[in-house]
Amino acid sequence: FVGVVTLSTRPPGSLAEDRPWEQLEPEVERLYQEQRYAQLTAIADEALRAAEHTFGRNDPKVAALLINLSHAHRAVALNAIADYGRQEELLTRAINILEQTHGPEHPDVAAAVNSLGELYSLQADYRAAEPLFLRAQGIWERTLRVNDPKVAVALNNLAWLYKVQARYPEAEALYRRAIAIFKRARLTRDPTFAVLTKNLDALQKSKTRRVSDAGRTSPQKSPGPRQPTVSAPAASSPQERSVRQKLEALEITLGPNHPNVAEVLKELAHLYAAQGRVTEAEALYQRALAIDERGTDDESRKKAATTLNRLAALYTAQSRHAEARPLYERLLALLERRLGPKDAELVPVLEGYAACLAASGDIRAAEAANTRAGRIRSESVP
Repeated sequence: FVGVVTLSTRPPGSLAEDRPWEQLEPEVERLYQEQRYAQLTAIADEALRAAEHTFGRNDPKVAALLINLSHAHRAVALNAIADYGRQEELLTRAINILEQTHGPEHPDVAAAVNSLGELYSLQADYRAAEPLFLRAQGIWERTLRVNDPKVAVALNNLAWLYKVQARYPEAEALYRRAIAIFKRARLTRDPTFAVLTKNLDALQKSKTRRVSDAGRTSPQKSPGPRQPTVSAPAASSPQERSVRQKLEALEITLGPNHPNVAEVLKELAHLYAAQGRVTEAEALYQRALAIDERGTDDESRKKAATTLNRLAALYTAQSRHAEARPLYERLLALLERRLGPKDAELVPVLEGYAACLAASGDIRAAEAANTRAGRIRSESVP
C-alpha cells in the first residue's frame, strides 16, 4: 500500500509435498513473482518443513522464508480478514533466528524488524510499531550508511505512522529527509521515490484539510450585541479521537470496505451508543454490517452475527421494536445455518427476540421464543 514501504527478499520457499528443496524453489519463485499468494500460503507449513529439513530450523534461509511467507499472508489479508497472529509468529521467529545467527545489529535483522513494524501499522498499533521502525532505522544507519536507501525506507514508514497520528511536523521532516537521500543517491526514477513524493504530497493535503476543518468549526465572532454566536461543537474525548485516528489510518491503508475497518467501525459505534449518540452509532453499525455481509467465509458470518445483535440491541433500547424484530430474525436464521437449530448460542438471541416481541405486543410469539430457548438450554446441560 502507499503509506508503508515493504522490503522483500527473494523467496526460498517450497511447495509440493515430499519433493527436495531444489525442485521446490523454482515453483515457489514463480508463485511469488506472479503474486499468487493464496496458493503460496495454503501450503506454507509444508514449505517450511521442507526448508527446515534441508537447512535446519535456525538457518538464515529459513528466516528468509518466514519473512516472505508473512508478506504473502499480508497480501492475502489486504483483501480478506487478516490473520495477524500467524504473521506475527512468522516474523518473530525470523527475527530470533537472524539475531542468533548474525547478532542483533545485522542489516537482515533490521529488515525483519521493519516488517514486524509494518504488520503492527496495519493494525493501527502505533505504540508497538514505532520502536520497531526506529530500531530498523538505527541498525541500517550504523551498519550501512546514514544516507543508504534502506534508511529512507525506515524514515518513510515512521513518517507515515506519524502522519496518521496527526504528528505532521515530525512526519514532514522525515519525508523530506528520505526524499533527500534518494536524490543524493540519484534514484529519482526508483518506484520508492515516487511513493515518498506521493506521501509527502498527501501529508500537505492532510494539513491543509485539517486547518480548513478547524476554521469551519471554530467559534465565530459576533459582529454586534444582537447577533447570536455560533458555538463550537463539544470536544471529543481522547478515546474517541484515538478510535477515529485508527479508523482513518485503516481506511487509508486497507480501503473503506475492508473487514478490519468494520471492526473499528463497531468499536466507535459501541462508544457512541454508550454516550447516547444513537444516530451516529446506528450509521456506523449499518456500515459495518454491509462490510461483514460481503464476506462468504465462516469468520465473516460470525462478525455479521455480532453486528446484527448489537444493532438489534440498540433498537430495542430505544423501544424501536418494529426495526429490531427483523434484525433478530435475520440473526437467528444466520446462527441456525452456521450452528444448527439447537445450539446453545441461540439461547440469548432467542431471549432478546422474545423480549422484543413482548414489548411490541406479540405475546404468543414471545412465549414461543422463550419456550424454545428454555428447551435448548435444558438439552444442552450435560
